[in-house]
Amino acid sequence: MTVDVIQVSDLHITDGGELHGQDPRLAVELIFDDIAARQFDPDVIVATGDLANAGEPAAYSWLRDRFAALEVPVYCLAGNHDLAVPFADHLPGGSVHAVPSVDVDGWRFVFLDSNGLGREVAPDGTVHDRDERVHRAHAAELLPDDARWFAALLADGDYAPVMVWLHHPPVAHPLAAGLEARPFSQWLKAEFAATGRVRGVSAGHLHSAFAAERDGVGYWTSPSGWLSLDFDARTMAPPGYRHFRFHADGRIESDAYWIDDDRYAERPPFPDWVLKVLAGDDII
Repeated sequence: MTVDVIQVSDLHITDGGELHGQDPRLAVELIFDDIAARQFDPDVIVATGDLANAGEPAAYSWLRDRFAALEVPVYCLAGNHDLAVPFADHLPGGSVHAVPSVDVDGWRFVFLDSNGLGREVAPDGTVHDRDERVHRAHAAELLPDDARWFAALLADGDYAPVMVWLHHPPVAHPLAAGLEARPFSQWLKAEFAATGRVRGVSAGHLHSAFAAERDGVGYWTSPSGWLSLDFDARTMAPPGYRHFRFHADGRIESDAYWIDDDRYAERPPFPDWVLKVLAGDDII
């Protein structure tokens, strides 16, 4: 038995209208049209963060209704552009979930909140977004309790293969120079090595598709469902998504897809701010 999964990421839905000259809601509709045209029949959809552009409640409500119409389970996690309270209040419900993990036909899917730099633990133990979360959480970090929970999960004695989903990638295109040397990436790889259960990791954040393998673990990033970037050609790209097939023997297959629509035919060079993002001087 295989598990078919569609990953969408970095949708940047607003409360209406265009964003940087493109309509995020139209892009989402075109993506799901493309999925249907390719006759993909996903068992699960995973949405890996930056689902709203600025934490707008109306954006989450619209997405909840759009996801629910797909009639398959949708698992959502937050990115640095998302805000915790409106995300929790307006997105989950019915077939739309925001949970730390789920078992799917012999696989364990783990959803890590990698926005620790943009969150803080209050004296009473509650967790809150820090001011300017979008900027502070430009890079990956887990809150201490989340890191301990993840380490315990990997060591719980279960033998199910693990797929990790998060917003910030620990491994990405070489243009993201120095990413793999960061403490979070090194810590994550050490946790993987301790048990050997993790078979794959997929993220968003960089708006670009990439695939690699490190020490037997597959790493992927997904195109943005709003504004994609082609790092190889250094151009803009149409909105896209990823398709995964998870096999019972622990193998993972994945390909990225982009919509084919005349509205996105032009692929101009990407702007200078992209290189600033990749250098760690700015955020997406």
